[in-house]
Amino acid sequence: MTIEEIKLKISKLGVEYENTEAELEWVWEDLESEAEDLIVEYCQQQGYQIDNFSYVELEVDFIDQGKLWTVLKRFSLKYPDVADLMYHYNQSFCFEGFEDYMDMVRRNC
Repeated sequence: MTIEEIKLKISKLGVEYENTEAELEWVWEDLESEAEDLIVEYCQQQGYQIDNFSYVELEVDFIDQGKLWTVLKRFSLKYPDVADLMYHYNQSFCFEGFEDYMDMVRRNC
């Protein structure tokens, strides 16, 4: 799947997220998880690694949400295409600007 196809899917999930009632918080979590999975799958397909840690290990360990976000932020610093996908995710679900996103990544890595 191309980056543009992934972005389109993330955008659609973001619209669905916006249109979901607050009392259905579990639906929000499912939509966010589906979008994150698209980014993880992309990283796996690209064979991306940081410090000998790859997304193949993520699949095996099925890591917690906090660790997943730490790894995604670190990948964003190393791989511009992942930064682009993560920015699009944040824009679709959190509505942050790209520089705000990258500043947050730099502060937290």
